[in-house]
Amino acid sequence: MQVPQAFAEVARETKPPLRDAFSMVSHDMELGRSVDEALERFRWASSLPELSFVAMALDVQHACGGDASRIVQSAQESVERGIELRRSLRVQTAQAKLSAQVVSIMPIALLVVLSGIDPGFMDPFFESGAGIALLVCAAVMEIAGIAIVSRVLDVDIG
Repeated sequence: MQVPQAFAEVARETKPPLRDAFSMVSHDMELGRSVDEALERFRWASSLPELSFVAMALDVQHACGGDASRIVQSAQESVERGIELRRSLRVQTAQAKLSAQVVSIMPIALLVVLSGIDPGFMDPFFESGAGIALLVCAAVMEIAGIAIVSRVLDVDIG
C-alpha cells in the first residue's frame, strides 16, 4: 500500500484528533501536493509530538519504497496509547490537586471547628511567646506545604 492510500485508510478508521491529522495529509495529496510536501505539512501542523516521528518514518519509507500501511498502523496504535496516557495523567493530576486542596484546608477547618466548640481553645497560644512562635511555625509550615505541593503538581501534560 502506498502512502496516500495508507493515510486515507487510517483517516477513515481512527478517531479524532488522529483522524483530523491523517485526513489533512490525505486531502493534501488528493489536491496534488507531493507526498514530501504533505508529510512536511503533517509534521509541522500536528499537535502531537509523536506524529512528527511518524512523518519522518513515512518520508524515509516513501523515498526507499515499501509498505506504508505497517508504519501507519503502528503509528496509530502508538499515538492512541500516548493520548490515553495523557488523558490518564490529566485525571490523576486533577485528583491529586483536589486531594492537596482538601488536605491544605483541613488544619484551618479543624481550628475553626474546635474554636467553635470551645471558644477559649486558642487562648493558650496567644498568652505566651512560645505559643505565638508555634502558631507562626505552623502557619509557615502550612504555606510551605501548599507551595511545595503546588509545584509538584504543576505538570505540563501537553
